[in-house]
Amino acid sequence: MRHCAAFRTFRRSRSRTSASPLLLASLLLCARAAESHQTALSYADLRVQGARVDCDLRLAAGDAARLASIAVSADDRSMRDAPSVVTDALVRAQRAPFSFSANGAPCPLEARSATAAPDGEDGIVLRGSYLCPATAVRLDGRAIFLDDLPPGHTLLLKLEFVAPGVANSATSPTERVLQQGAASFSALRTSDAPFAFARFLRLGVRHIFTGADHLAFLLGLLLLGGSLGALVRIVTAFTVAHSLTLALAALEIYSPPARLIEPAIAASILCIAIENLWALRRDHAPDAAARALRHRWLATFCFGLIHGFGFADALRELHLPRESLAASLLSFNLGVELGQVCVVGVALPMLARLHHWPAFARRGPQIISMAVGAAGTFWLAQRLIG
Repeated sequence: MRHCAAFRTFRRSRSRTSASPLLLASLLLCARAAESHQTALSYADLRVQGARVDCDLRLAAGDAARLASIAVSADDRSMRDAPSVVTDALVRAQRAPFSFSANGAPCPLEARSATAAPDGEDGIVLRGSYLCPATAVRLDGRAIFLDDLPPGHTLLLKLEFVAPGVANSATSPTERVLQQGAASFSALRTSDAPFAFARFLRLGVRHIFTGADHLAFLLGLLLLGGSLGALVRIVTAFTVAHSLTLALAALEIYSPPARLIEPAIAASILCIAIENLWALRRDHAPDAAARALRHRWLATFCFGLIHGFGFADALRELHLPRESLAASLLSFNLGVELGQVCVVGVALPMLARLHHWPAFARRGPQIISMAVGAAGTFWLAQRLIG
């Protein structure tokens, strides 16, 4: 019954915006589970005002006592005294429930702001403020208190950015569900559009440079050489295809499960390698590679649709801000394209030089294609088994 009431209160709080920048959206504490198989819940309400992060953490008294490493029971300490005892123990231990960093710089807890009070029948609300060195444009956080609670404890977190002194300035809340092993989160003040654009642009470039499977696929596409026009058609087909599926998945229109997409990406690498080896067979006509290149743009378009869903999986982990979803999606995609241009711009001249070397021209493309195919086979087996 208490679980249901807590969830109703939490859902109502999501549908309302604050009437004042100083009014914290309250969440009803879910009571401590009586049976061991029940999942314990806690709630955190975070408001970022300039360089200040105000935090309300609501949890059961027993969980709060466990954080303070003290024993609290109805027999030896009343619930009215428990909040102050728990808070004093936490302050003495200098242990904050969260760790925050703003724009990469740590935000320490202001010890004097740490307070506690009863919350409902058997709950405690812990309040505190974290002071950052500068206005928080990007806030990274971790619920470190989850490490001290039993596995399965779930934190429902809501975060809002508020302009200090400006009424009704709260952004749409960012919401997270955190547990042990997945206790970190990141949020962005979306009003700073240039910062957000640059951030997702960098992430798109980094995803290409650190994605070995995407790099292997691009290398496989370039090994047959070809005219500038053929290469432009191939790269354009790949760009258009992965942009379409990236948008479909990021906008939550359609998104296949990763267990299907990841093996399919590996299979696309293997297929490109096999096509290269087939076109480069010694008994083929001299223009076999040229014939293969004429239809490669179509195969690349189909494979690009698959890779786009792979990009979307990486983008989904970054928790796109709702207020600037289109801009963030565009900047991430531009970053991916910029990374691809850099890879092609470096690899293509190198391959062109190597083709003028007779030893490489005879066997080099076949050897590299076999290496690409071996990598694709390994990833395919790994992802199917995993």
